[in-house]
Amino acid sequence: MNRPFIRIKATLQKLLPILGMGLLLSACGVAEGQFRIRGTYDSFKQGADFLIVSPDGGLNRLDTLHILAGDFEYTCDLSEDATYYIVYPDNSTLTIWGHSGDDIRIKESGEGLWNVKVEGNAENELYTQFRLQNAPNDTTKLRQSAARLIRQNPTSAVSQYLLSQFFILAKDVDADSINTLYQVIQDALPQDPEVATLGGQIQQRYTLRKGNKMPDFDIITGDSVHHTLGKYKGKNLVLYFWAGWQGSVAYLHKTLADMKKELAHPADGTKATEVELLGYSLDVDSVTLRINKSEDAKDIPTYCDLQGFSSPLASQLGVRTLPLIVAIDKNGKILTVCKEAKDVRKALTAK
Repeated sequence: MNRPFIRIKATLQKLLPILGMGLLLSACGVAEGQFRIRGTYDSFKQGADFLIVSPDGGLNRLDTLHILAGDFEYTCDLSEDATYYIVYPDNSTLTIWGHSGDDIRIKESGEGLWNVKVEGNAENELYTQFRLQNAPNDTTKLRQSAARLIRQNPTSAVSQYLLSQFFILAKDVDADSINTLYQVIQDALPQDPEVATLGGQIQQRYTLRKGNKMPDFDIITGDSVHHTLGKYKGKNLVLYFWAGWQGSVAYLHKTLADMKKELAHPADGTKATEVELLGYSLDVDSVTLRINKSEDAKDIPTYCDLQGFSSPLASQLGVRTLPLIVAIDKNGKILTVCKEAKDVRKALTAK
């Protein structure tokens, strides 16, 4: 009667060392050279696909997070520190910081991106704390909290991110406030190349301003044509930065293409305005670039080197948000820096 139980017991005793080794390996987490994100989204129990992209080399392509029954798990190779953007179906983004061997856990703690909890390393936990303590629609409080976090954590990558997002990229923050916070970070990390890049962004913040001379550029688009600012002397130029993962990019292509046609042949009989369009894609893989170069954009010359935000002209101009449209007049001066075609039209037709 007891022999089957004795055999099972003996088998288990033989397996215990193997099972124990498996448990030990599991407890060790993610291997060096890899990076894992896993999590739960209660509001996506029916399933969804999120996009994931890295602007600084964590991925060499746009990829997809498949949410099944609210859960997902994603693993990729990672040898150096990197930043990831998880792009939600509504085009909002969640920023994640990753290091080799990290196992990042995400938990939706309430409605909205602002309430998502991210654990697994110091940067993500610090940024989660910042988000949970601040309402996204209270700009004044956000900046006060961001400035306090920067002063208290000057060596954190989160501080650099907050300085860029809430101060450098904002149009209504004075230069002294930005420079004061930057100095806090620079004093803590005087030799850090990322901090030096941040300093470059601050200088570039005052480059893309209405009335300024547009910095020269030299690019070769996908149709093998050489483009410089001088080539467009005597012409109105609209240079626009976009990426397929940014969302609604087909609409952007269409509205700009329609604007160009309508300005060239105004229905109200007013004087025609000739405009040249030049696209600059910040996609990081050729498939995404090809898919999102819509029919409306087929005649628009487009540059892409698959380097994302690290692309030379994007870095030179401090481009960190998409879309970004720069309208330039016939003399090479900036008319406007904006996100929508209607604002470009207004700048081009202003008397």
